[in-house]
Amino acid sequence: MNHLFSAAALAALAACAVPAAAQDSGGFIVRLGRDTVAVEQYQRTATKLTSQMVSRSPRTVMRMMDADLRPNGTVSRMTITTRVMNDSTLLPQVITVDLPETDSATVRIARGDTVRTIRAMAPGAFPYVGDSYAFVQHALASNRLRADSAVIPMLQLGARSGMPVTVRRLGADSVTFTTAGGESRIRVDGRGRVLGVTSPNSTRQVSVERVERLNAEAMATQFAAAERAGRGMGMLSPRDSINGDVGGARVSLSYGRPARRGRQIFGNVVKWGDVWRTGANEATSFRTSRDLMFGSVRVPAGAYTLWTIPGQQGWQLIINKRTGEWGTEYDAAHDLARVPVQATRTAGAPVEQFTMRIENAQNGGAIVMSWDDTVVTAPFTVLP
Repeated sequence: MNHLFSAAALAALAACAVPAAAQDSGGFIVRLGRDTVAVEQYQRTATKLTSQMVSRSPRTVMRMMDADLRPNGTVSRMTITTRVMNDSTLLPQVITVDLPETDSATVRIARGDTVRTIRAMAPGAFPYVGDSYAFVQHALASNRLRADSAVIPMLQLGARSGMPVTVRRLGADSVTFTTAGGESRIRVDGRGRVLGVTSPNSTRQVSVERVERLNAEAMATQFAAAERAGRGMGMLSPRDSINGDVGGARVSLSYGRPARRGRQIFGNVVKWGDVWRTGANEATSFRTSRDLMFGSVRVPAGAYTLWTIPGQQGWQLIINKRTGEWGTEYDAAHDLARVPVQATRTAGAPVEQFTMRIENAQNGGAIVMSWDDTVVTAPFTVLP
């Protein structure tokens, strides 16, 4: 996985001075582990907030965001132009958002002559764009906490309703920022500017560093060149499928494959004692054409989702009868069984990308999961 873009390298590229007329400006570097996944530079005046953001996954994309501000700081209108850097045949996507203070928002999504319009129930909402911390910062600065907590309405562009974001004060210089994806911790200065972000309790565990100067255009050019040379980031957690014939049973798995990216995984990224989706994104799916026995548990032929509970003293495999859900939507009421499984240390170097496989054994087989320094084995037998 490419991680050539260190803070020092990015700072060297970020050699673009900001206009003297800007009331505030700066940039953010967004990382997942050791890898840079996005960069952003912004400028804000009393009436405008503009941002240039480069995202690297699954492809190098440049977003130009231009927002009109009311005197009270809320956003009245916003335009986002998105361009895929290495595809000159794909027309830019242009999203225009009107955000009334007391009525539904209107979102117009256009690519060439193809236009789609969405009405979203989000009066007075601030726009929320993934990996854009200029707009998170603006929402925080426009809603200075007068108590220990507040709820800020925000709108993910394309959604049909706003989402409430809960902000809680941690101290004089930090807050928590909680969305449906979990909690982030944000350090702020006296002006409400974001200085840094950590997200250990969110589904997207990024860290964010503030820099005073950033040249997004130059970085987009370099990221795009790396992609053309085969060193692009690609999907952060690509989906994979495995099929196997085990003792007369047709067994299959479908799962997301997150990468280690220099992080300590178990006990850190994946918490001890918590239910883990056992992969990334959608829940991990499991199918068998024959009845199986996992330990003392009979698993009838059919479709399931697999979850795990990692533990320092032992792991559990959860076989759940509900299927098709996102990996954050686990419901224990649908559990078929929880089965103790064996966890051992990886032999050799840590495993970079989460991997599942199906192994054959006498009278059955095993589901084997490997990531970082851990291998988990869930043996089963095939019933007649």
